[in-house]
Amino acid sequence: MSRKKTEENRLAIVRAAAKLFSDSDFDRVRMDEVAEAAHLGKGTLYRYFKDKDELYIAVHFHGMDMWMDELAKTAQAALRPSEKLKALLLKGMRFSSKHQSFWHLISRGNPCRKQRRMEEWEERRAKIRALAERIVAEGVAAGEFREVNRRLLVSVIRHCIFSEVKGMFPSQEAGAAQCVDLLLNGIRARSEEAPAAAGVAAGDGLGRLAR
Repeated sequence: MSRKKTEENRLAIVRAAAKLFSDSDFDRVRMDEVAEAAHLGKGTLYRYFKDKDELYIAVHFHGMDMWMDELAKTAQAALRPSEKLKALLLKGMRFSSKHQSFWHLISRGNPCRKQRRMEEWEERRAKIRALAERIVAEGVAAGEFREVNRRLLVSVIRHCIFSEVKGMFPSQEAGAAQCVDLLLNGIRARSEEAPAAAGVAAGDGLGRLAR
């Protein structure tokens, strides 16, 4: 079997498994169901993955790696930090919409039972978080953002992306714009009489990042 065919089969299995694992509990998914959904024989499936645990982890890692690649492109883009923040949100919304099964699974938490695989999962999660935090750090260094709890902010960004999955916005572009506005300007009312209360002014409040 050619290397290309091998990769095609593996990807077909992972994609089919992602849909099944996302739609049902782990214990209810059967390997023969995965093989059927991937249009492959059960024997072929076991040549790629020795058991369901290994397949489940592979699905998680594949989703995490795809999302990490998207984040890396955003972090490296020649954009202002605030523009990168919007790009991150927009890419996240597009990713979660295009790859809903993978997004749901990787958002569930660590699926690994063996210590070595747990460490691999944690390493991937740390890299994903670091890429998002890098954008915030650039904004702080450029004077666009104020210093905040970066881990908390990354969690807020993730929930903003989930909002698009739940259909809260008329479009992904509108959703990203609204989330950036909330993150940068907060919920405090703007007032000509009290300019210090403007969202872009310095002050406390979790939602406001910009000075």
